Amino acid sequence: MNQTIEQNLPLAAIFIERQPYGTLYNLPEALRNGTVFANLNKPYIKKIR
Repeated sequence: MNQTIEQNLPLAAIFIERQPYGTLYNLPEALRNGTVFANLNKPYIKKIR
């Protein structure tokens, strides 16, 4: 076993918070908004009506 210390270290570690399920978009709305979860819809560009 001729391994260096770097070979034994994990590549990365992450923590992901659990996201509660909320209102779901139907398919056309989900495709238009880029997400199926309404509470994750955070548009960067203000929509002009």
